[in-house]
Amino acid sequence: MSVSQNSRKSRRKTAESPVKPVPEPNPRDGWIVGSIVIVLLAFGIFKAIVLWGAYPIPNPDFPGFIAAGKSLLAFQLPDNFKRAPAVGIFQVLLSRVLPVDNPELTAGWLLNAILSVFNGILLFSLGRRFLGNMAAIVAIVAMLNPWVLVAQVDPVAETTMLFFIFLSFWLMMRRSHWAYLTASIASMVRYECAALIAIAFVLDWLNGTSRRQKGGAVRGAAAASIPFLLWMLGTWMYWNPTASHYLKHYGHGNCIGEYLTCLSKSGFLFLFQWPPAVSAGFFPRSSSVPAFVIQQSVQVVSYVVLTAAGIGITASLVFSVLRRNAILLAMWAFVLLYLPVHLFRAETQYRYTVPIVGLLLLLCCIGWKDLLERFGRVSLPRWIRVAFPIFLIIVAMVWLINLVEILPGVNKWYLKGRWLPWAGLTAIAAIWILEWIHQKWAGALRNLALSCLSAVAVVSVQFPAVSVIGNGSRVEFKRLADWFLANSKPGERLADRYAGTLRLIAPSRGDDFINMSRDLQSQTLEQFYEKCYNLNVRYVAWSPRGSAGSKRGLEVVGKILTEPRDQGPLRFVRRIEVGPGHWINIFCLARPDEMILSPPGL
Repeated sequence: MSVSQNSRKSRRKTAESPVKPVPEPNPRDGWIVGSIVIVLLAFGIFKAIVLWGAYPIPNPDFPGFIAAGKSLLAFQLPDNFKRAPAVGIFQVLLSRVLPVDNPELTAGWLLNAILSVFNGILLFSLGRRFLGNMAAIVAIVAMLNPWVLVAQVDPVAETTMLFFIFLSFWLMMRRSHWAYLTASIASMVRYECAALIAIAFVLDWLNGTSRRQKGGAVRGAAAASIPFLLWMLGTWMYWNPTASHYLKHYGHGNCIGEYLTCLSKSGFLFLFQWPPAVSAGFFPRSSSVPAFVIQQSVQVVSYVVLTAAGIGITASLVFSVLRRNAILLAMWAFVLLYLPVHLFRAETQYRYTVPIVGLLLLLCCIGWKDLLERFGRVSLPRWIRVAFPIFLIIVAMVWLINLVEILPGVNKWYLKGRWLPWAGLTAIAAIWILEWIHQKWAGALRNLALSCLSAVAVVSVQFPAVSVIGNGSRVEFKRLADWFLANSKPGERLADRYAGTLRLIAPSRGDDFINMSRDLQSQTLEQFYEKCYNLNVRYVAWSPRGSAGSKRGLEVVGKILTEPRDQGPLRFVRRIEVGPGHWINIFCLARPDEMILSPPGL
């Protein structure tokens, strides 16, 4: 067979390959990559420091993660199998080396702070193969997403989940078998990540050229699945029909529209907020623009942003399939497997967009890059190729200036994060300068346009962050615990849906906090009162926080507890209120043989 025939056969075999590998970066670009990583590292460390302790009271799910971790580290079965144990194990292990008063909560904050730094670097490493060094700017915007920031300061699963998602894809991109280990750990952080094991297996199988390599893929996937399968077995064997579990979030309707709304806002709409609308939202009395004009303008901006996002996402998906790009197909597979899990839940929240919002932003930018490269092959006049980025730069700068003018007025509501937009802008400027030094004027105008648009996004996301993070004033449960310690007698108990959080705050009275969601579910008020008397419950507290699942079985009594007044044997004591929508009503439960009480704490 001739050399030319061998060559044609080789090319035909490559073209018929199931997936195409990602091209390796140029080794001579090491200094620029290292410099950008240093910028991202400095940005991430600064972000971790300024937001430290922004949520003084953790999410009510936090004690559940800790409990699962403690049980397994003590070689005992957990009380329930609702929450995957990896986050709790990491937090408990880290807490054992921290010489502080509240080591578990501090460990949760520290774990998230450390991993959040690496999340930005890992996302840049994924995107650099497709967007070049400017992928670092996309990583900065993604890491300043308000709900990514909430996930950083709230010691629950999402930040750890992001770390292992990004790390798994990075290892898959390098064709490393360590991807099975990280995917296995990810599946024990949150169950949706079990999809990573299947994705790693498919890539490994398709890339295998021999029976031995394909067998290695089977063995790797099987080994990686063992922890997840054992946990599912435990869930099945110790299933409690009355206990809370994520599986019970299904079969009661869906939240397709609500979740897609959360995803579109979190991922794209909040990146480009219309300045008059932002100003009117925070300072309605000072706004001189008519409300209907603002509303119509916001609708136009939203339409443009969502259209651009839809075009980029669609282009990314189409080009990923047509080009059979391994890693892009892998990321798309994860997104498409993740979506149904949350579209068909009974309810949702912005928190559940965090694991895919960064990937979607990256994929959207990759789609636009591919589109623009396609258009670049068409012989457009030079003045169009120059005028379009200049137009984007001018629009973005005017937009940015108007947003920056609003920042000083809202900083008082977000003191910890008031420097974050400036840190983001500084990092973007540094990356553009580094890329200009590296490439000179080649692509400088295009990169400047991308940088200006990213600068708008960095400042724009600051405003929803003011609302969801604030000044750490959501300390109603700390005040409830303080009130209980000051006004209750030993042996008297308090019932609340977040007893685990109260035990964390006041461990000396941990046995006196009763979990309403688990121990006091009742169909009638009489049944609720009887259970309270049997458990020696003296005080009952109620807040609007929490999911519908945490209120299931408490619908009847919940309607009464939301009203700050006496109801039968429930004597209203006081309301702890720390902000709009953040309050706790406290009731004293009179016993059958007692007269009308004069409640303590008045």
